[in-house]
Amino acid sequence: MCLASSRHSSHLRSSSAPSDGRHWGVTLLAASGSLDRSAIAAYDPKKDASIIAEITAVRDDDREEKRFRLDRATEIRVYALGEGTGRSMDDFGWIEDAKARKTVWEMTYRSTDHAGGASKNRRFDGTITLAAGEYILKYETDGSHSFGDWNADPPDDPEAWGITLFRKIPR
Repeated sequence: MCLASSRHSSHLRSSSAPSDGRHWGVTLLAASGSLDRSAIAAYDPKKDASIIAEITAVRDDDREEKRFRLDRATEIRVYALGEGTGRSMDDFGWIEDAKARKTVWEMTYRSTDHAGGASKNRRFDGTITLAAGEYILKYETDGSHSFGDWNADPPDDPEAWGITLFRKIPR
């Protein structure tokens, strides 16, 4: 198959609209012969069985939360993107024990590294272990520089702006 794409977004064009707007974005074509359409499906991140909970594509002035439960102690990969300036976080996530209402993990400036784009884009990509129990995944943003409304260069993985918890799969 041949894959073609454009760096422009349909709603954030840096130049005029394409002459064939019907093919805006990514087009899959067979290299030869006809394309078996049954071999292609829309990407659905919710189908990723390793995702425990996620809050992504978070916009300005937002505060979201998702509850999740672990039946046993679990090693978890935390992947979080946010904005950090002046050695503190402006957009960040954390995990609370739902029963005790205590923070058990938090995204801090010092625990993150540069996420590409503007220097204020920060990323945490690491592993934690949580005991069995109920938890609340939380994420909040300030009034600028967030998914879809960047005031400086976006991170390398803009769709992940927020926080995702993955069940760590043993090797």
